[in-house]
Amino acid sequence: MGGRLSRLFLFTAMVVCCMLVSYGAAARESSASASPSSQLIEYRLPCLTVYGDESHGQISRLPLKFSRTGDDKPLRILIGDDTPGGSGETIRNSVWLAAITAAMLRNDTMHGVTITLEFSGNIDGPSAGGVTCLAILSALDGRTLPDDFAMTGTILPDGTIGVVGGIPEKMRAAARSGVRRIFIPAFLRIVKDPQGEDVDLSRLAEELKVELYRVTNISEAYAILHNLPYSGSEYVNVREMTKLSAATEDVLIEYYKALRDVVEKQLAENPDCADFSWAHSYRLSPAMAETYYQEGKLLPATEQMFRTWQTWIAWGKTAAYLQQFQKDNESFWGQLVSSDKARIRKWIPAFRKALPGYAQVCSEEQCHLNAESIRKQYPEEYPLIGYFPFRKGQTEIAAQLEPVGTQVHLQGCWLYLDLRRVDESVLSQADEEELSGYMNHEIDMLMFLHLSLMDTSLYDDFLGELGDTLPRLRPNRRASEVERLFYSGAHAVGAAAWGNLQALLAMLSAQGEEVSELDVLKEDPLLLPFQIQLQHSDDFHGMLSPAADEKPSFPDYHLQASLKSQVETLAMASAVLMTYGADESNDFIPHLRRNAREAAIRNINECVNAGIPCLPAICDFEIAEATDGPPTDVLIPYWRASLYSKALLMSFRKE
Repeated sequence: MGGRLSRLFLFTAMVVCCMLVSYGAAARESSASASPSSQLIEYRLPCLTVYGDESHGQISRLPLKFSRTGDDKPLRILIGDDTPGGSGETIRNSVWLAAITAAMLRNDTMHGVTITLEFSGNIDGPSAGGVTCLAILSALDGRTLPDDFAMTGTILPDGTIGVVGGIPEKMRAAARSGVRRIFIPAFLRIVKDPQGEDVDLSRLAEELKVELYRVTNISEAYAILHNLPYSGSEYVNVREMTKLSAATEDVLIEYYKALRDVVEKQLAENPDCADFSWAHSYRLSPAMAETYYQEGKLLPATEQMFRTWQTWIAWGKTAAYLQQFQKDNESFWGQLVSSDKARIRKWIPAFRKALPGYAQVCSEEQCHLNAESIRKQYPEEYPLIGYFPFRKGQTEIAAQLEPVGTQVHLQGCWLYLDLRRVDESVLSQADEEELSGYMNHEIDMLMFLHLSLMDTSLYDDFLGELGDTLPRLRPNRRASEVERLFYSGAHAVGAAAWGNLQALLAMLSAQGEEVSELDVLKEDPLLLPFQIQLQHSDDFHGMLSPAADEKPSFPDYHLQASLKSQVETLAMASAVLMTYGADESNDFIPHLRRNAREAAIRNINECVNAGIPCLPAICDFEIAEATDGPPTDVLIPYWRASLYSKALLMSFRKE
């Protein structure tokens, strides 16, 4: 697969080394655009805040300037403080996220735009996101903001208005300042005050003689604010929306049937392995693939059968190594899982000691096989750097098939298991059941090692053949601006998410609970893959810089693959942001799921109607539709589907 060399060498080093050791708002426009290429709009945003104990709210009017020139520069956001260290990282990131969200909603990269926001005193928190996004959307549309409204609510990249605190006191502060319309998140009606008493926000609005609007997303809020029509999501026949070309379906069916035959033959000989599972997306589950297939969801069906086949190969390699390890250590494998605790205590340290050397051999072998496979496609251009087409002659639209998240997922799972390894000193006190669990943990790590170093040549051939069924589309002139926009969004949300985690740890510490970052990493399997993906997307974005030491061999193709990596990072960052910033005691999770699904349908449908294939987005949507698990397992594929179809639309739609 494109970029396979860089990713594989990165993981080899990691494996060996690890084994060895919300705002309210009102605004007034003070100036308008002078020409199409020069625009300056100024607002004064009333910022709704509460004291730490939520006992008192206040409102501050803060200057926001939106300027657009003909400069060939990416979006810039400038934060001004009148107090040293006045504005915190959370509020800064929320401004970035508001701008990125507005840009995506308007299909505008905001190239040449500078947004300046000035803060007074010490202020922090994410609740500025919603109102800032409203202001930026209004500036993009050249509208004057009414001066009678306020809004409190965070913002997510799909436009969802999210969790905030201190709403009763914020509403009172807004009412005292003469605000007549207040916007809050739709899923909040009754909240707790600082004394723990219930406050009905609708009845509080009646007491304050203000109009309360509980809004689902920023588009709904914008329509109400400017008295525009808003009908919510229009009906879309998702089966028509996800329909693939006959040529694409033919490739999928061919590979699916061939893989199914191979897997079924193996499972007939080993029926007990029919549903072995090591990770959400890597499991021996032909039944899952067949369910997708029977429903006509050919993309996820073939993907799952590929992963089932790859898991089978990895399982076979794992079993073979264990047998050899048994032989080398002159131990009978059946005895290792018996009641002989001393034997297992001896087995685990010996296995750990042997695994690094074996990992090194596997890594070198796979690098060689991978290089040989690539050299057959590009003999005159080898070695290659970065992402490159699966087949010669494929245009940049084929880069959407790059599996940029797969290796990151497997690396993250492996490192997560490594982090959860028990110290060998624990073994002496462990009972037989605990020892058996520790031994299985070591075997799981070996399984992930084999999965991570999988020979992907057959999968690459499949993606190359699939890419040949796509139309010959070239990106528009804004493509690099789009990639930069999503890169900025991914890092803004990533920083906000990590800030939420640090805030949680600080709060727990203040309450007397000493929970370290390492403790959280051990308990949350999403965090390590997220960290790896963040670094991965940063590295491959960096190659696009004119000052980069290492240049990609196919810059245009690499640009599109990097864009997909930024989307992957943005979706994962949004999940971490939700996990460490949401109040799960209310209706927030189903609220998020409904909005994520609607955004995915809206964006995929727009992309398809524009004649732009968006196969990964369709695949993610169909997977999310069939998933019934933890919130992030559903939200991440919905978000990927929504964000990536939007990214493709912005990059490939004719201007």
